[in-house]
Amino acid sequence: MILLFLSIIGFILSIILLYFNARKFPTSVYLGAFFFLVSLYGFIQWVFYYSESPALVGIFYSNFAFLAFLIGPLNYWYIRSILKDDYRLKMRDYWHLVPALIAMVTSIPFMFTPWAEKIRVATEIINDLGYLMIIKPTVIHHLIPNKFIYVGRDVLIFVYLIFSVLLMVRYFRQAREQSVIFGQRYMIKWMIVFQFFFLLLVLGRVLVMSRAIVYDDPDLVYAASRVQLLASIGFVGLMISPLFFPETLYGLPRIPNQYLKKQNEGKNDAHQIPKKHIVSLESEYFELIGTKVDHCMMEHKPYLQKEFNLTELSVLIHIPVHHLAIYFREEKEQTFLNYRNRWRVEYAKTLLNDGRGKDLTLEAIGMLSGFTNRNSFIIAFKRYEGLTPHEYLSKAEAGVE
Repeated sequence: MILLFLSIIGFILSIILLYFNARKFPTSVYLGAFFFLVSLYGFIQWVFYYSESPALVGIFYSNFAFLAFLIGPLNYWYIRSILKDDYRLKMRDYWHLVPALIAMVTSIPFMFTPWAEKIRVATEIINDLGYLMIIKPTVIHHLIPNKFIYVGRDVLIFVYLIFSVLLMVRYFRQAREQSVIFGQRYMIKWMIVFQFFFLLLVLGRVLVMSRAIVYDDPDLVYAASRVQLLASIGFVGLMISPLFFPETLYGLPRIPNQYLKKQNEGKNDAHQIPKKHIVSLESEYFELIGTKVDHCMMEHKPYLQKEFNLTELSVLIHIPVHHLAIYFREEKEQTFLNYRNRWRVEYAKTLLNDGRGKDLTLEAIGMLSGFTNRNSFIIAFKRYEGLTPHEYLSKAEAGVE
């Protein structure tokens, strides 16, 4: 049941990452998809070894196996996008999808197998896990022995994990974090913890599968053993680790190369700038962000749009959204929501001072200022002014008299 419970946690986590954060933090797409597939992989293992349900086994046997080939690339893309502060895929990256594509195409005939036949196969598997080593559901199974296919998936994930770790090692050796805004040691710790637990899980899985193949006994996959304990610790740690690193979405934002080059024309390679100068450039970069943000709010008044958010601000001023998130968190020490509401309150004060309170209701003033309803307007106004809009209007009118 622990395996099922952790898989459900992983599904929930992936939904949160993909639904709520994909637009603001694009790297969360890789992380969310990664957790979804790892959770799916764990859930499928539970279905095979614990559910004893022919229907569930019939649904998940071979139909979704090809997705396991995406776990390694997703982890690699996530780590790379964090280290390079660039989530975009290049054309050559699509070659990483080839194993999954081949596995999917060769599985299509079995996917359209009559349901009765799938139930028969599922019943055979439940009665004897050794049947997994005999059945040939795809063309690949006819070309390669089943045992090598099963262990091959985990080995491929392990290879991608090694490449991801090598990326991190090279990053640390080159000390390129000097050009990263605020150093972001928090994110470095997260990546180390994340890859450590993933390593335990994958290494444990490879050893477990290899042991089952050597002894030709599929039941050993979930038999109690030290390597199984290793995989279990890795899976548990992987699923709960984000709970201890809630700010993983910010990434490792770098001072843009074009800005570094512009500020250092005539100097050597921008990536080799002395650390003291990087700190200076960091301050200058945040000053630039602040200037662009304030100018945009002052000139274009986008805060008057009720749904105006950080993503739309990013588009307007051409600053990456996760850079803006770091700016408001570290430099402004406030949320974008509070910053935006401050501008709305100032606009509402302008309307009240201009006498618009005589022609319009306070609710209308709030709506014109960008607030979605009367309550949010009153709460925000009192927070910044210490008075309700009505009290402020009364005081203003008394001052005029």
